[in-house]
Amino acid sequence: MSEIMEWFTVVLLPYDSESRRRQRKWIQHAFNDKDAIITHEPIRRRETYKLLLSLMQEPEDFVTHVKRFVAAILTEITYGYTITSLDDPWFVLMDKAVQGTGEGGSAAAVLVDFFPIMKHIPSWMPGAGFKRHALAVKEDIRKATHMTYYSVKDALAAGTARPSFAAALIEDAQRNGTLARDELDIMAASSTIYAAGMDTTRVVLITFILAMVLHPEVLRKAQAEVDLVVGADRLPEPDDREKLPYIECLIKETLRWCTPIPLGIPHCLTEDDNYEGYAIPKGSTVLTNIWAMTHDEETYPDAFAFRPERFIGVDSKTADSTDPRAAIFGFGRR
Repeated sequence: MSEIMEWFTVVLLPYDSESRRRQRKWIQHAFNDKDAIITHEPIRRRETYKLLLSLMQEPEDFVTHVKRFVAAILTEITYGYTITSLDDPWFVLMDKAVQGTGEGGSAAAVLVDFFPIMKHIPSWMPGAGFKRHALAVKEDIRKATHMTYYSVKDALAAGTARPSFAAALIEDAQRNGTLARDELDIMAASSTIYAAGMDTTRVVLITFILAMVLHPEVLRKAQAEVDLVVGADRLPEPDDREKLPYIECLIKETLRWCTPIPLGIPHCLTEDDNYEGYAIPKGSTVLTNIWAMTHDEETYPDAFAFRPERFIGVDSKTADSTDPRAAIFGFGRR
């Protein structure tokens, strides 16, 4: 399906792809490097203040506020552009591409992933709705990736570009004389950050709000810990995290209780494998049932209950084996 849409992001490219290696390296450097994370902190802090103010003024529109909050952080980090509302043309275009990609996951779309020959079916034929949809999304993706990329490139040429992931890659490629080779990869890597982060982060935050509404006793415990450690004069900062063990357990339980991607991202085996007596040949597509893993009663007793306390006071070995983040954040190569 991604081939028809022509969205060749790091998530969808084969492991042995040169483009994938380039994109993965860029993204890892931008988000796994401690200095880079510190650089992003002012953006997160500013947008957090905006989110809290919006929630205080219009609490009934919390879904809209959360969506704008996530989009604003992602677009500023990636492109140096700040989204002020969901009517912003950047958001409208990018969100249309992302949502269209997600809506392509119908039964027919899944079939074409398992039977690639179906991509050759003419779009006008009955039963080829998946292809008509993919071709429409392909145009949305082209518009979104080109608009965002060339906006940054033009701003660099004019000397008005703000620091961003895309700007840094374009400048580096220009210095090295590799822009002609890297241009499409820069577009794809940049769009990956938005596509991978938008709905997943939004779902986690909305899930957290739902859990707090359903379990006010958990909210009271969390608030008491924040008040004790942080006080009432400021918001929590990353340096406070180690002093907030209940908040850490609350984060884990939110991710476990309602995982944002229940079946994960499909992976393709690069070599023959054998799992508990099942022979899985090279080239097989594997789906990981993250929902089942995070609701396994042997690992998480009373799994459908929301109980952050389940992570309190466990030994380091148990903590590692029950940490839902090990599954939530995927099974690709680290």
